Amino acid sequence: MKPVITVLLLFVAPGLFGQDKYLQLEKIRTLKFVKYYPGDEITFQLNNGLWYTRVIEDVSYESKALIFSDNQVQIDSIVAVRSFKPQKWSRPVGNQLYNFAIAWTGFTLIAGLVDDEDSYSTGDAAVAVSSAGLGFALQKLFKKRTYRLKRNANGQYTKWRIRAMDLRLREVERG
Repeated sequence: MKPVITVLLLFVAPGLFGQDKYLQLEKIRTLKFVKYYPGDEITFQLNNGLWYTRVIEDVSYESKALIFSDNQVQIDSIVAVRSFKPQKWSRPVGNQLYNFAIAWTGFTLIAGLVDDEDSYSTGDAAVAVSSAGLGFALQKLFKKRTYRLKRNANGQYTKWRIRAMDLRLREVERG
């Protein structure tokens, strides 16, 4: 019974843990990468300078193209990819600045109630509003990121590159 389960897992597990065809945006000489699977939405810029947002239908490794519902785009013609996922640090820092504004206001109001000479002033309000405003601005400014796919004189990518990946197992002809 156990060999049957093992064989079933070998055939079923790849489908459960991830897809085998995807587009990979990776930073050169590092382990940083972003994967786009069929069904994901991608925003990209072509050689003509126009930005497009499309849902990926399929990734063709053989023709090095992204296939969409209405057309296909060669991967080599993509010059930039835009991500609208916030950067990891911007949200926590923004939230901490919100918390600081709340704490500053709370402590100065309590100090004003306890001590008659220390009242809540416009300076205290300015500190709280500045902190909250800076937290909001950080979260909004660092919400989108553009990955430029620049090439050197040899045609190789300099910082970021994009590749079609196909990890399906293929049958090898024996001859």
